[in-house]
Amino acid sequence: MEAANPYAYTRQFMKGQEDTRVSVPRAEELASRSMVCHGLAAEAYVQSARAEAETAKQASSRYMPMSARDADRHQLQHYLRVREHAQAFHSLMVKQRKSSQDVTNIQQMSERSLRNDFEAALHLKLWDDLEKIIEVGKTPRFCCHR
Repeated sequence: MEAANPYAYTRQFMKGQEDTRVSVPRAEELASRSMVCHGLAAEAYVQSARAEAETAKQASSRYMPMSARDADRHQLQHYLRVREHAQAFHSLMVKQRKSSQDVTNIQQMSERSLRNDFEAALHLKLWDDLEKIIEVGKTPRFCCHR
């Protein structure tokens, strides 16, 4: 009796599969959608961080220091996530080719993303990153002023 080839099933399965490579227009569409997702996530985390700040303010006014500390910690966690999504957005934007349809939307999203990233860096006290964010905002690729 012959030993079973562990790769035979895999090869047989792969023969029936279509080509899984993504075309360039499709890849650009996926990158664009990913940028939108990162931009929206950053917006959501900024709103959550601001809500945590309000919670901390209310907790401290009610003499509940533990709750205020927890709210501050959660706020900083939200701002860390804002930075992650803003940086992911901008790295995708650098790779993205300009298409005339999306330029205005991307510029508006870029402006909001930079603003959110700046706010997060301020709250996280990442002073060295503030200058980098400002420099990114000055580059023609990211600048939203026409």
